[in-house]
Amino acid sequence: MRQGYTDQRNTDYGYTPRRRGNKVDRARGRQRLAVVILVLLALVVGWCLFAGHRGESSQSEQSAFAPLSEGQSELPELSDSGLQAATLTRCTLYGTAFGVQITLPQDAPAFTRAQLVLSMGQSRQTWPLQYNEESTALVLSGLINQGVDIQQLPVGQGSFTLQLTGEDGTAIEWRLDPAPAAEELPLNRYTVTQNGANRLVTFYAGQNTLCLTVETCALPEEVYDIVLDPGHGADDGGSVWQEVYEKDVVLQIAKLTKAALEERGYKVFMTRDGTEDPEDMMAYTMYEPDGRVNTAQSCGAKLCLSLHLNSLDEYVSQGGVQIYAADKMQYGFAGLLAQSIADAAGTCLSDMAYYRIADGVFCRTMTRQDLDDLDAYAARKNFTPFDIPVGANYYYIIRETGGVITGAYMDGRNPDYGTNLYLDSNIGVETYLCELGFLSVKTDRTLLLQNPEGYAKGIALAVAERFGD
Repeated sequence: MRQGYTDQRNTDYGYTPRRRGNKVDRARGRQRLAVVILVLLALVVGWCLFAGHRGESSQSEQSAFAPLSEGQSELPELSDSGLQAATLTRCTLYGTAFGVQITLPQDAPAFTRAQLVLSMGQSRQTWPLQYNEESTALVLSGLINQGVDIQQLPVGQGSFTLQLTGEDGTAIEWRLDPAPAAEELPLNRYTVTQNGANRLVTFYAGQNTLCLTVETCALPEEVYDIVLDPGHGADDGGSVWQEVYEKDVVLQIAKLTKAALEERGYKVFMTRDGTEDPEDMMAYTMYEPDGRVNTAQSCGAKLCLSLHLNSLDEYVSQGGVQIYAADKMQYGFAGLLAQSIADAAGTCLSDMAYYRIADGVFCRTMTRQDLDDLDAYAARKNFTPFDIPVGANYYYIIRETGGVITGAYMDGRNPDYGTNLYLDSNIGVETYLCELGFLSVKTDRTLLLQNPEGYAKGIALAVAERFGD
């Protein structure tokens, strides 16, 4: 990632004491000094009580958290390094969700509850942990887009610990040994723009445990909030109905969506804008350094919406919106996005049964037949087949933009395509493939051509409901 920041804080906080006159009565001076000391002591005690009350009263107030110290570039360490250590074996960032994987030593005592604890100044925030049978470790969630939401973190600095509650109700604090996850840290991520402002969140392997800093800063020129990916393009027309091409319809909607999102204050990147060479074989450039997959990652966006149109009316009784998402996700935003588009555009949600997991929400994964077809393709092209499990994410734009989190595998061995430069990244873009309608269904086609603004409005409303303006 090209994300980073420079710490240029001022550290000069000196003062010059005044000299006392020679003609002041010493006894009277001692009395005055005593009064001054008492007054100062009272002020200090009062301030401590006030600050403590504020720290306990509201974890949502920024002032309840310790601010970054002037001139401090190192992240905080645990004051008690003698705590028992659990092992931090994995860290990920998918969209705005930070996830961890924590392994306990074999002699760890039995416990009834596990929590990840973030201490920032006088305040603490906790997230429940659950045991994952597959990894035999504690995780924040089995869902890739749930965890510590960086959008909700206040400005300040802090450190993470593990808290285990025993069967007798006693809570024991554990530090997190970050050494096994050192290669995955630090993780730097800018938040999605809210109220015209952004924060840089840094998860860092401290000497004793996992640490964090959050500071307000402007987005660098090369960092964006959202990626819009108008499907197909150039020589690849996508679905077609007479002289109407998918690539043209989704490009128009993408441009309108970009304008609607920017009006709300978001910084938006588009993977293509229609100026590409009409002879360009775009189907084979998706993994080039400036192709859709690599630019979606390199621009630092947290959300990617890939816009497409369907053309499979023989399998459906009506048209409508379909939002495809990755496997093992919380699908609340996908459902919100589908319904918002349908409402704003005056269309409906697709009732297609294939891959459907909720109203308007779909998830397609690799079947045994899909993998057999890929193996046969590899044999024809004379390259070693990919080692892909049944159930892997099917659509490349969803799979490859998520790095290791969503099972990306395009490593360059396929002679027809390039390499996913973020193949092994533990930072992923939360990506949705948005099938806005069926070009082969008359009602959908009419709405798509006559009301593209409605589709753009629906997308912008859903994003604003999730992240705020």
